[in-house]
This record gives sequence, structure tokens and C-alpha cells, in this order.
Amino acid sequence: MSKLNFIVIFFMSFLSIKMFAQLDLELDSDDNHVITYEVEQDTIKIEIEVLNDFSLDLDDDGSLGDEDDFVFLMLDRNSNSGIDLGSSTDLYFTYDSSDSRGICAGHILTPQNRSVCSSFSGARAKAILKTTSLNNIPHLVYGFYIPTQELEYNGIEALCGQISIKVHSAGTKIEESTTFPDQTDSALYFVAPSNTMNLFPEVKIVLPSGEIAPANSIVSVCIGDRLELKNDYPQDKYEWFDENTPDAAFSQNNYVLVKNFSTSYYFVELKGANSSLCFYSDTVYVNLQDESICKGAYKFPNIVTPNDDGINDVFELILGAEDLDDWKWKGVRLKIYNRWGLAVYKSSKDLSGRPMWDCKEETGKYVASGTYFYSFTKPNSSGVINGFFTIFSDR
Repeated sequence: MSKLNFIVIFFMSFLSIKMFAQLDLELDSDDNHVITYEVEQDTIKIEIEVLNDFSLDLDDDGSLGDEDDFVFLMLDRNSNSGIDLGSSTDLYFTYDSSDSRGICAGHILTPQNRSVCSSFSGARAKAILKTTSLNNIPHLVYGFYIPTQELEYNGIEALCGQISIKVHSAGTKIEESTTFPDQTDSALYFVAPSNTMNLFPEVKIVLPSGEIAPANSIVSVCIGDRLELKNDYPQDKYEWFDENTPDAAFSQNNYVLVKNFSTSYYFVELKGANSSLCFYSDTVYVNLQDESICKGAYKFPNIVTPNDDGINDVFELILGAEDLDDWKWKGVRLKIYNRWGLAVYKSSKDLSGRPMWDCKEETGKYVASGTYFYSFTKPNSSGVINGFFTIFSDR
């Protein structure tokens, strides 16, 4: 029986998989407020419904008082589970009726003070009275549209964002403003896990067929197949694991190449700056196909043109060629024969890199155009691939 002809037994009881939907996610709510968000391309839309506020008393004199409606969005941009007071790291946004885009931004200096709220061209907001599915009487609804890049910190694109929200309805004392999450300490503002916004869709692994890997069944793959992520996610956040490395990542690319003879599953993790609050994962369970029915795991070109145009100048593996240098090439050997059965090239045993022939004889002279035969002994296997290819050369 071939080494690859086996059915694997999978086990993942230790792995917790967190997935998140993308649209109309609820951030927080109470009896009088409902806060939802969705991410549309590069913009976060946050909507705050004040269910019991049926008039607009928006501040227009630059000073927030008991008689004003207002809302503050406070973004924890460095994901340290708090709003950094007195710094330029974390931003607040609020509705500003005097601004053409309806929004201004600044920084929280202390729980009682904020910096001047300046015009902010990168975002917009509106506050209107309208009916919704939650209340058929026109009530106050805030809509904020903020670029996702505002959650970047030190130029690092955010996988998730954390937010605190403060809402005040006219006619109540400012100190009685509602906060999401609850402000349990008057000296601080907090950001809680319940107020985490997921800026990217759930993680999905894509099979070589282009289909999404099913959640709870085994898929058949071949050595050399690529398993990729469906979407582009922030860089340097991918970590791939498999049966042999469940506690230590073996790759940090947005794909993994199937190349282990004893792997029954692969899983990928994406972690935000605060990995305990921002964490995506997906798993694919695999059954390695018998090598006799795997086409393309070791694929060579059928035409070679050594003319230095950068296209098929040499005879080499072309499937996953950029990925194969880190394979263990134990037992690999490549032999090339001309049409009369005479050997024109034989590689050394146990190649240190990707099998390749530059279409030259031992003397350094290019071989003549014609049909050639190759014999390739696969790594870690007694299997041999044979085939023909053609060289077109004017050298």
C-alpha cells in the first residue's frame, strides 16, 4: 500500500473556533438604546437608536449641557482594553450640527474634559428622527460612518476594533449619561469584549477546487495542493497549525501547502492586537489521496524554451515552485534522457533545492531542440514520475 493511501482520524476537541457574521451586528443595548454596526468595504457604520427620545435638542453652542442630546464614540485604537486619557492615541467622535459632514473628533483628556472637537473630513455622521423596526414612533437615531483606518495603530491594519459609547438625552443630568459598557469607575473609561467590532469577515479556508472547506467533514487533497484563505486579511497575523504542530505555528502565510505525509487536519488562526478579544479561526480535515490519482502534485512543463525570456527557460517543477524549497528532499532525483535513450542530465541524490535542469550538457553547451524524456523520483517516496517534454532552442 502506498504511504499516501490512508484515511486519517481527526480530533479537534481542544480547538475553540470563533466565527463572526459581518452585517447588522449588535454592539450593546439596554431598554432605551440599541447600538448596531456593520462594515462596508473600508467604512464602519455605527447606528445608535435612542428609543425614548422623540425630539432633537442637539448642542449648537459648543458647550454640552443637561439640555443637549449628544453621543460620544470612543475608539480604543491600540487595543489595550481602555480609552487612553490625555493621549493622542485614542479618538472620540461626536455629532456636530455645525459641521458640513456632521461630525468632529478629538481626544478625551479626563473623564470630565475633552480636547477641542475639530472638524474631521475622514468621517461623517447624521442625527435624525425616524421610525425603525424597534419603535414605530419617530425617535432619535445617530448614524456614524468612520473609516476603518481610524482603528489602525502605528500603521498596523486592525483585525478588530474596540469602542466605548456614551449617550446623553436632553433633560437629564450629564453624569447620568448612559455608557456602553457600563462605566463602573468614574475616573476611567473602559472598553469591554462586548464592544468589539469585527472589521473582517469570518475566516474561511478555500480548497484547491475553489470551494469553501466544509465545517465537519473530511476533504480529499494531494501532496502539493494549496489551502488558502478566502479573503485578504491584515498582514503578519496568519498562523497555520496542523496535527504535528498543534501548539506551534509552522507558517505565517495566507495559505498552506499540503506536504506532510501524516497530517489529518490544518487550522489557521488570525489574532488581533488583543488576541483574547479578537480571534478568528477555521479548520479543514484532510484525507491524503493515493499518489496514483493525484495529478499535478509534481508537475513539470511540457515545453521548455531556454531563451532567457523568463518563461519556461529551465525544466523545473512548476506547481508550487515558490513554495517547495523548504521540503525535505530525501531520496529525490531527476534524470533526463534524449530521444535515443542516452542520459543528458542526472541530478545528485537528495537534492538540496528544487529539481531543475538548465537544458545544458555537462560541457555547458545547450542541448539541441527535440523531445526528451524525464524520470523524477519523488521525495520521501519510492514513487517515480516519468514523462516527455519538448525543448525549442536556437542556441
